[in-house]
Amino acid sequence: MDSIQESLFPASDARTVPEERTGSFTDNMKLPVHRWFRYSAGFSAEWAGSLIAAHKGELPVVLDPFAGSGTTLIEAEQHGARAYGIEAHPFVARIAAAKLAYRSSREAFATHVLKVEDVARGMMPNTEHYPELVRKCYTEDSLQKLDQIRRAYEFCKDGSESTSLTWLALVSILRAVSHVGTAPWQYVLPNKSKKKVLDPVVAFDLAARAIGEDMRVTESRDRHAPRASLIHGDARTCEGIPDDSVDLVVTSPPYANNYDYADATRLEMSFMGEVDSWSDLKDVVRQHLVR
Repeated sequence: MDSIQESLFPASDARTVPEERTGSFTDNMKLPVHRWFRYSAGFSAEWAGSLIAAHKGELPVVLDPFAGSGTTLIEAEQHGARAYGIEAHPFVARIAAAKLAYRSSREAFATHVLKVEDVARGMMPNTEHYPELVRKCYTEDSLQKLDQIRRAYEFCKDGSESTSLTWLALVSILRAVSHVGTAPWQYVLPNKSKKKVLDPVVAFDLAARAIGEDMRVTESRDRHAPRASLIHGDARTCEGIPDDSVDLVVTSPPYANNYDYADATRLEMSFMGEVDSWSDLKDVVRQHLVR
């Protein structure tokens, strides 16, 4: 079990990040909270934290206009700084919001997960409605188990932070339990296959346990630090952020190159029923992003 959990969430091993790795998300997979979702367009959390900590004078008010999965916002909270973030991608903004729930009740989250797992066991799977991309990415047995968890999540969701964390536990395992290949930048390669994949029920339980453990590890940090403000919106307007309120901008802007930020989460959005096709993805996500 330990080796399986390690494959989902590698053990924490914080260290100073070399300068040439400041633009890489890879090292974040060893850090509590940051490792909950592997966002390929992310950057080094330790680098962001070092900039905040090195700011002269009082703790700065921080802005990340391209917040992504919340790297800067989490680091600002953990350093006791107030922070604002803007993210245009609706799914990625939801990932950041879920990660920012790490300071919520660990006991409530554990209770919610147990309820979802119990409900899932009694669900009759129904996989006929999933789009072709999803059906190509899973065996029928794996898709049935994932469907049971997804429908149990939908049945139990109550708008709480525990619901957000449970959602994140589910979407974070979707690639680990797929038998098809995945390119480094999150593209799905259905024509390539993996030799070994995780059982969805085991993977979901281990992901939830790892999230709970990281919540426990971070409980000793300053509980009175201001909560970051995340805005799902347009960085060109900065609507919702007070004028003359920001001291420090820490961000990794999107690049108009061959990396399609919308397509990067198409598998997750397709599985959760948020898009059904490439046309849906263009309407729901792509039109709002730098491209």
